Amino acid sequence: MILQINFFATFRKVTGNKQYDYQGSVENIKELLLELSDNFGTEFREMVLVGEELSPEVIILVNGINIEHLAQEETELNDKDKVSIFPVVAGG
Repeated sequence: MILQINFFATFRKVTGNKQYDYQGSVENIKELLLELSDNFGTEFREMVLVGEELSPEVIILVNGINIEHLAQEETELNDKDKVSIFPVVAGG
């Protein structure tokens, strides 16, 4: 499986990547985040997960659809999906 991962804002700084092509075998977003945490380290993991749960400080889109409108971290992934990872941004 190949997934195109797009990182935004602080995720670009932490990963050193704007875009990353993930090649591996994952079933869903949660498994992907764990795999990416292995690749990009503790700081990345702490940004996307709180314990084993998805952090409320991250927004994830799969093919342009927010996973909050899908199955959240259990959202299934398929070959050639595009995953975008954003930090929650507050403005005034």
